[in-house]
Amino acid sequence: MASFSVNDQQYPLQHSFILDSGSTTHICNNAERVENLRPPLPGDYIWAGNTQVWIQGYGTVRIKARDLNGEHMITLHHVALCPDILCNLVSFRLLRQQGIWWDNESEPTMLRRRDGSVLAILSEVCDQWVIEGTRDEATFYARTNSKTKRATQSGSAMLWHKRLGHPGPAAIEHLIRQSEGVRIKGVTTVECDACGRAKSRRQI
Repeated sequence: MASFSVNDQQYPLQHSFILDSGSTTHICNNAERVENLRPPLPGDYIWAGNTQVWIQGYGTVRIKARDLNGEHMITLHHVALCPDILCNLVSFRLLRQQGIWWDNESEPTMLRRRDGSVLAILSEVCDQWVIEGTRDEATFYARTNSKTKRATQSGSAMLWHKRLGHPGPAAIEHLIRQSEGVRIKGVTTVECDACGRAKSRRQI
């Protein structure tokens, strides 16, 4: 089960429904989403990390999913209402009992029914697999990605030659082909005095 803390209004996936392979039950933190709410048994709680979170009821929740044809609704039964949980969790354990399997070889990754048809296309947001997301979450993801992506580093072949510890032209060519955000101005061959002195057999 995801070990999220309580009452953090800044968490971007707070209103999303995340597929969780470790959760033993479906969990919702919004009472307005729960239909046919019935009271819990005395002492019902779940563990979130090392924290006991009390269950305030059980009910049915309908979540929005996307398949190859567009959006549709998925109905989850016996969902635990836990307002103190930071995000909503969809238990893969319970889905699997219904014949739903996780196709993580496809791109994008999907949930499929027994017959192979697509139940839901998953989105990877903030390192979580999301079934139902929000517009705020997509904005947060785009904003954080733009902040964390490094700016393109450019320079002459001689500059990169010195930055990388004096490699040869072949290594610099490999850098251009394999690295993201690297730009080398001019040709990759360099004439380095330090390399020349280091390779000389005799100094006059």
